[in-house]
Amino acid sequence: MSFVVVLTKTGVAKFSKVDTGCNGVASCAITRAIPDAVPAGMQYIGLATQHWAVGSHSGPLVLSTLAGLTDSLTVKPPLVNVKYVCELADASKKNTMFCEWGATVIAIDKGEMDQNASPIFPQLSFLGTGTTFAQFWTEHSQNPSHKAIAGFLDAFEGLFLSYNTYPYGAPAQYQIWSLEASVWNFGISSSAPDTALTDFGIFLGTQFGNANMGQKYTFQENRAFGFLR
Repeated sequence: MSFVVVLTKTGVAKFSKVDTGCNGVASCAITRAIPDAVPAGMQYIGLATQHWAVGSHSGPLVLSTLAGLTDSLTVKPPLVNVKYVCELADASKKNTMFCEWGATVIAIDKGEMDQNASPIFPQLSFLGTGTTFAQFWTEHSQNPSHKAIAGFLDAFEGLFLSYNTYPYGAPAQYQIWSLEASVWNFGISSSAPDTALTDFGIFLGTQFGNANMGQKYTFQENRAFGFLR
């Protein structure tokens, strides 16, 4: 995953790092308070995940659920409280596991960014249930003010993948041969200058050598998004 920001002046943004981990049985939670993440005159933008790793102390697993996702978030400037949940589970949910997570809490000058269409600014989510194929799509994010945009921020926050009915249903488990969560081709539409374009892809595959089709899976992918002025 990559995240690049070019600042045009000093003091326009603040980036506060969170770099930690947890251990558990099937799942574990990371809770952190970042006391000075949102200085006066700035607004909270989101969590940009920089690295995320899950593993098992129980040996190789036949998986049911794989997740690294923000479970709760409270923003009361300058304080940000976050609870991040990781899951690496088989159907029994008895395996020991660990998670390592590194992210950056982003705050930016209020004059530098416009509201997106989400009622929970700036979080946005993609959901999909009962899909078997690799998913590829272009997300069209239109500025609610319909003003031409100079740029945009699009940062990965978290991912949930499961062979259960969303979010938790009858357990199912399979051998995982392929896992994809990708983003590419950031740009502004040439025909609609108020619209940002981002290409996404996701796949949870169970058939060795088949990079396109697997068992039915469910996904949720979270991102932080805002329009730069």
